[in-house]
Amino acid sequence: MYGQAHWEQNRQGEPRGSPSSFAMWMGSEKGYSRPALGGDVRQVELRECSLQTRLGFFNVGLFVVKWRSAKDQTHLMVAQARIAPDASIQIIASGQDSTTQTEFVSALRTIVITSR
Repeated sequence: MYGQAHWEQNRQGEPRGSPSSFAMWMGSEKGYSRPALGGDVRQVELRECSLQTRLGFFNVGLFVVKWRSAKDQTHLMVAQARIAPDASIQIIASGQDSTTQTEFVSALRTIVITSR
């Protein structure tokens, strides 16, 4: 792993579940990262796309999961972009609604890598 960043936020009006979170790191992995989802969970929605950004193309997976024991759903995004033959950016983000999920996709366009 070359570097990482992570943020979480609680919004007014969000259910008392997990806060929205966005985790990003650079490494040599290929393909999507897989979020760890424990318990009796099922996927209820899946969409995939490619998004052109300043870094190149991000492969993006958007999905919704629901635990059988809870009423709430979690909206997730996984994204991956190759930035060099041996390096990629990996992202896993989760939130409580589709608006937050859309904001995650918009945030992909703002990622910039600077060298030191």
